[in-house]
Amino acid sequence: MRLPILLLLGAMSLLLSLVLAPLPAAHAAPAPAFQLATTSDPHASYIFKWFDLIYTEAFRRLGLRIELSVYPTQRIGVLLDQGSIDGEVGRARIYAEVHPGLIRVEESVLDVAFALYTANPALAVSRLDGLRGSNLTAGYRRGVVYCERELQSVLPAAQITDVTKEEQGLQMLISGRIDVFCGMDTAVWAALASPSFKGTTVVRHLMTLQLAPLYPFLLGKHAEQAPKLAAALKAMKAEGLIERYRLQALREFGP
Repeated sequence: MRLPILLLLGAMSLLLSLVLAPLPAAHAAPAPAFQLATTSDPHASYIFKWFDLIYTEAFRRLGLRIELSVYPTQRIGVLLDQGSIDGEVGRARIYAEVHPGLIRVEESVLDVAFALYTANPALAVSRLDGLRGSNLTAGYRRGVVYCERELQSVLPAAQITDVTKEEQGLQMLISGRIDVFCGMDTAVWAALASPSFKGTTVVRHLMTLQLAPLYPFLLGKHAEQAPKLAAALKAMKAEGLIERYRLQALREFGP
């Protein structure tokens, strides 16, 4: 009887050791991707592709992944204020004035021109102040803070209309519902190159209001990443990589 009991005890001891043995460590889940927002339509212009190339590489150098999503301009501000996304790919310096929870990355990604456009061949205004006291009407894309402030400085609210997309503003120009439209040159020309406006020649540049660099903005909780991202972007500029990405995006998608 002694041998079977010893065998039974040995088996029980082995079983207990297997039950109590530490489980192998589970593979650590990958860090969630940085959620970056843009207004650039991936189907309408090369800008989305350009941003995607730039930020995929920049964040790779930081050991992070990104996901680039498209939202209307004003919606991006709401999502950032809610903390639902991690950043915006490119806005003017003043963006943080209306979204104080954001950190500006102190290295621009590209330069744009804020400008006025018209479809009225007789309109000959050369300065923004030339709109003051007139009965001219104007439009801008909702959420473009610079255009909003500049137009409000010279025209009453009743003569200003905001729209969701550049395409809407351009359609209003062409139909004569507004006299001028304020926007970023890259966005306006990209919209005019879309199938909706192919062959349209009536829209013309009226005046440049300001040349402005666009900067990435991150939520305040990512403040430690801001100088790292700035350094990565600066290095990529020095390497000529950002310009190469622009040419690549142009080849793939056209203007």
